Amino acid sequence: TGAFGRALNRIYGVVEGRPIWKLRPWNLLVTFTMVILVVLTMLTVLLSGGVIEFFSDHLGIGDQITQIWNWVRWLIALVLVVALIALLYYATPNIKQPKLRWISPGAAIALVMMGVAGAAFGFYVSNFSNYNATYGTLGGVIVMLLLIWIMNNVLLLGAVLDSELERARQLGEEALSIASQSGDWAGLGRAHNVVGIVLDGL
Repeated sequence: TGAFGRALNRIYGVVEGRPIWKLRPWNLLVTFTMVILVVLTMLTVLLSGGVIEFFSDHLGIGDQITQIWNWVRWLIALVLVVALIALLYYATPNIKQPKLRWISPGAAIALVMMGVAGAAFGFYVSNFSNYNATYGTLGGVIVMLLLIWIMNNVLLLGAVLDSELERARQLGEEALSIASQSGDWAGLGRAHNVVGIVLDGL
């Protein structure tokens, strides 16, 4: 989280002004929370029908529960991933945000691109590469590191979009304030329209 926070600080154009005695425990807390969310997401996805059937046979639960779970688990995994992205965007940069946004335009685009990039990378690994033959037992580790690198870049791209929208909102509010003070009613109307468009995007 430290490296990701420094990257977000550069995207937002701020410096890391938090003292080390405050920053380090905060990063550890964020990392611990992220690990819990990742583990819960993996357990939700990997808890397939066979495991549910095992418990249903011993607990007397019908087959409908297994069918429902096969659909519900993806929804739960999606909610956990959304919470993970929201935590990263909110807690890691050194910026004062008014509130925690569960989904932002950048986070939504990052979420979609993560799914597309993950599927494309999985297709590439399965059909066009042979990391195990080239790197031996390290092949799985290299594939995992490449996947993490791809997801990290996708998340940074979403953060760039959010930062640009925030800058546009601030510029629109400044233009609105200047126009209202100078009595430029035409400029005031244009600035008001710009702020409205940006806020709709946020």
